[in-house]
Amino acid sequence: MLKRMAILVVAAIFTDTVAADNVYLKNGQVYTECVAKNLANGSVEIALKGGKIILPQSEVAYIEKEQVNEADLKAGEPELSSVLEAWKSAKGTEGAGTQTKPDQTAQQVQQLVALFKDPDITVRNQAVQSLVMLGPKATPFLLGYMQDSDTATRLHTSAVLAQTKPREAVRQLLEALYAGSPAQGRAPYFMNDYLTNINTALVGATGQNFYYLSNIDTQFEAVDKFVEWYKASVMTLPPQIGDPQKKEGEEDKAYQDRVAKARELKLARRSFVAPGAVSQPEETPQVPPQEAQPSTTPAVPSKGQ
Repeated sequence: MLKRMAILVVAAIFTDTVAADNVYLKNGQVYTECVAKNLANGSVEIALKGGKIILPQSEVAYIEKEQVNEADLKAGEPELSSVLEAWKSAKGTEGAGTQTKPDQTAQQVQQLVALFKDPDITVRNQAVQSLVMLGPKATPFLLGYMQDSDTATRLHTSAVLAQTKPREAVRQLLEALYAGSPAQGRAPYFMNDYLTNINTALVGATGQNFYYLSNIDTQFEAVDKFVEWYKASVMTLPPQIGDPQKKEGEEDKAYQDRVAKARELKLARRSFVAPGAVSQPEETPQVPPQEAQPSTTPAVPSKGQ
């Protein structure tokens, strides 16, 4: 039932008033030191020091009580429990010894990215927001998923980056935009949202807007302009992921040369497979011309893809 209502809550608190340290909303906002009550009409009443507010339950990620009943949590739906655990771990809880540590970030990112393939869109969206809350420390571990062969993984990773707009990953974002954009014409339909997200991240990270539109035939022109801008501005960028460390006693000129080398674009276009399409093996039986069958168009995925 919780899954259908698209709510993540701790234990069964639909009718009881509970003292809560934190009420976490899906947009990242947190109400602290309040009393939360789930109302019969599907709303949540949050009593603060300055008054009360009422929000739809669909906007609440979860309510964290002063003392969480771990048995109730484990007894809940496994999918929601796993998302909640990852969400709490990514966000961290003051005073509870669960603050995120740098050496935990890679594992957290891996666990959350795995949820991108969950059939429930609520679970996938919660995973996206959890990664957004992790902030810049998650970016280096997310970059490897930007060009993943799995459509859902690629799309939801781009959704995270579209919100975080990492200024430290300009090269990787531009390489991803280039890889998914054709040299001429427009990208396949299933790449539109992904490419739009990557472009949004680039615009936010650089302040440059070349009016890239993934559904028009001239999108490659915007990509070319971004590449030209990058090459002209590469050494004016803030510190980037992949920049080398300056060696002790190294001259500035030598160090700048190494930075410039590390920031060189590695551009290559890729052909991504449509959702539901089956990749052909390297060697296929030869079919006589008169028996050849016409190719079929892959089915359009559902909107939840």
